[in-house]
Amino acid sequence: MCIRDSMGGEAIAMVFSPSISVDRRQRFTAKMIEEAAIVRYLGRDFSADKGKKEPILLLTAPRKRKTLLIDLIGTIVAPAEGRTPDITVTISEKNGRWIYRNYIVRPYLETFLKKLSPFFELFVFTEEKRRTATTITDKLDPRRQYFAGVLTREHCSELSLVDRRVLVKNVDAIVNRKKENIIAID
Repeated sequence: MCIRDSMGGEAIAMVFSPSISVDRRQRFTAKMIEEAAIVRYLGRDFSADKGKKEPILLLTAPRKRKTLLIDLIGTIVAPAEGRTPDITVTISEKNGRWIYRNYIVRPYLETFLKKLSPFFELFVFTEEKRRTATTITDKLDPRRQYFAGVLTREHCSELSLVDRRVLVKNVDAIVNRKKENIIAID
């Protein structure tokens, strides 16, 4: 199954049945990776986590630059907490209520992105929902000159602790990048 972005553009995810072999998935995605913006497929989890599926991520076709994963909330933007916001995100709840979240942009962010983008392939990697993350990144980079993509909550793995479940940004799930070429700022 191929999932298209909300504007009807490029394929952003491919979902395979767990019954399809890993080798067949890899051959198929190797053909598709050059055309896809961000390709994600769900595979079997071979850990002892009761057959839970873990995301396996294939980013855009690798370039000769290192990949820099930058956290969104706390690194790129921060909650406004009484200060004048730079960005306001409006979220519709299922019960019909609206939630407004205010953020301030980190000082010198644009300078930081301008200086790093020629040397790194930049991705936002966050535990936020896709709508929140893309709303913020669209306001920060409307011409898409800095960020190659946004990895969100659905790209994270869930970890069960004694008293709660937490989302973990699992860099090991990115399969078409050498781990030594991935840098995370969290």
